[in-house]
Amino acid sequence: MADIAAVFMKALCVYLEGIVCKLPKNEETIFTCIIVNTATYCHETVQQLIDTISKNISLHFQETLNSQIPQDVAAKIILLGQEGLAHSSLSHIDSLLSQIPIIIQRIQDPQQQRNQINQGRVNQQEIMSLSTITESDYVQKLADQLPKVLQIPASNLYENRWKRFLSVFLGHFIDRVNQLVGEIKRCSTLGCNQLLVDIERIQTILSDLPIQLNKPSDILYKKKVRDGLEPIRQTFFLVAIPAEDLPKAFLTHHPNGNLDQFKHILDLKQYKDRKGIIAKFEEEKQKIAIRIDDKQPK
Repeated sequence: MADIAAVFMKALCVYLEGIVCKLPKNEETIFTCIIVNTATYCHETVQQLIDTISKNISLHFQETLNSQIPQDVAAKIILLGQEGLAHSSLSHIDSLLSQIPIIIQRIQDPQQQRNQINQGRVNQQEIMSLSTITESDYVQKLADQLPKVLQIPASNLYENRWKRFLSVFLGHFIDRVNQLVGEIKRCSTLGCNQLLVDIERIQTILSDLPIQLNKPSDILYKKKVRDGLEPIRQTFFLVAIPAEDLPKAFLTHHPNGNLDQFKHILDLKQYKDRKGIIAKFEEEKQKIAIRIDDKQPK
């Protein structure tokens, strides 16, 4: 029986290695889902088979048999398949996400707007279109397109594999948003407020995806969404704060924050007269250090 099982394991390894070669390098989403499901089935059921056989063979053969289980190959297929699906899905909406730095950097505060109009560089109608804080057009399109993009994986992956895929996709999505937000070099107060509105809406879109796709809602998934977008919220909340309140607000949100991080906020604000505000930052930093020292046991 052990010999038969060993032959089966070798055949299964060959089969799984063949599946690896068949993973699509294009956007054959349904085919990728089928391969991931097949590897998942092998991964989850082969151990059950071994457990059944092990009851009828000696301990020596059990150890030999366990060493031949092709779990690593199956896990590799699942990982590669999920990553491929995530990248493919993200590519369908990347043109929408790519608008983030473009839109945010175009939005100006009232004084900047007046200067632009007076100089004849833009017309008032264009300024007005960039001055109203409402949900951006790309976010509205994202709300419509994202559930459609993920419908095929949602409909074709095994339930437990779908949950893992969604987590992988979310990680790539948030990484991409953070990358694009990192391309923002300057941001007006209005621009900050616009970005905060958009990020809040994006969080809702992502959090509601399981329900949109008729899948169970998951508290841990929602927490991952919220935590993933929180650094953006914190950064641009600070950028929108008046300069005189910034040092204290920055250190309230980032007690261990350093001067380089503070200067990054100033860069985004395009704040030029830095000597005084940096001195205030150092003063607030010193106050925190003194308070911490006072709390230490004497």
